[in-house]
Amino acid sequence: LKEAYRRFFPFAGVILLPVIDGVAKIGARKIADDEKVAIQATLHEKTQALFEDMLYFAKRNRDVRISQ
Repeated sequence: LKEAYRRFFPFAGVILLPVIDGVAKIGARKIADDEKVAIQATLHEKTQALFEDMLYFAKRNRDVRISQ
């Protein structure tokens, strides 16, 4: 099960990006302007971490395929 998750993670991350973006935009409508800066910084940090994880697992999956 872990291996299946590791292989599917990069693909699932790409599929979920529009959903995450939409949720963030909806949530940002009801927030005061002074709080938006802090929230945007957090969202950028989390998005960057998600991309790094996606790239890590994509490279890992490629290496696993090559070694088999």
